[in-house]
Amino acid sequence: GTGLQRAVKLVAGGIHQTIGIGGADGRSGNSKLLAVGSNGKLWHRSRLGSLSCLGYGPLADVKIIGMQFLDFFDFLTNSIMMPIAALCICLFVRNRMTVALAVQEVEQDGHRFHRRKIFEFMIQYVCPVFVVIILVSSVANVLGLIQM
Repeated sequence: GTGLQRAVKLVAGGIHQTIGIGGADGRSGNSKLLAVGSNGKLWHRSRLGSLSCLGYGPLADVKIIGMQFLDFFDFLTNSIMMPIAALCICLFVRNRMTVALAVQEVEQDGHRFHRRKIFEFMIQYVCPVFVVIILVSSVANVLGLIQM
């Protein structure tokens, strides 16, 4: 591979999703993100990733609902998207997949599900409630309704 490919592989150190930033073609001004895939090939991502790299630099004055660029995307992914995904998983396991099927998967090949009753109670009742509390409190904090 090229010298840049070897450098990115060296930096990755076996972690195939490590991302480096640089000019892939040697020209200045190229703002593509580079990564090494699990097959060892170099691939590119651009635009949003490049913008996030500039979040505390040239884009430091860009505000989205009162937050800097990186802070907004951190809020969006960690405080909105992850709780929604967790709630969807809880509802999917409870309503579509069924808890019984999840238990059956764990007990496959004679393995025991030691805390089955706790899992059933948590996934059906406790987790969805607390995930909604986390989601609502995160949004309320950003809107200034509560302070955390």
